[in-house]
Amino acid sequence: MYIRVTGRGVSLEEPEDMGKFSVSVSAPSDDLDQVLRASGWGMTDGAEALINVEMVQRAASGRVTNSWPDDFKIMIDYARRQGWLSPDERFVRAHVETES
Repeated sequence: MYIRVTGRGVSLEEPEDMGKFSVSVSAPSDDLDQVLRASGWGMTDGAEALINVEMVQRAASGRVTNSWPDDFKIMIDYARRQGWLSPDERFVRAHVETES
């Protein structure tokens, strides 16, 4: 799954794919932090992003299978073990990639 940031907004894409987690931007932008904060999706942290876990869950609601919440919990548990969650566990770290 990935978070897509375009000039039109922020969206969750491929929510069933638990094998990846990233932020995809249509073009490099100094405004990424502002866009993520204004939309409630998160914020940047250096070259990476911190994505709001609750926003991911909300965006996936109604679009995924019944097993998704358990699969997402497994993904978040893995992120916790890797140190990719914020101290309050509200945000998960994601690489930022530019769409080609």
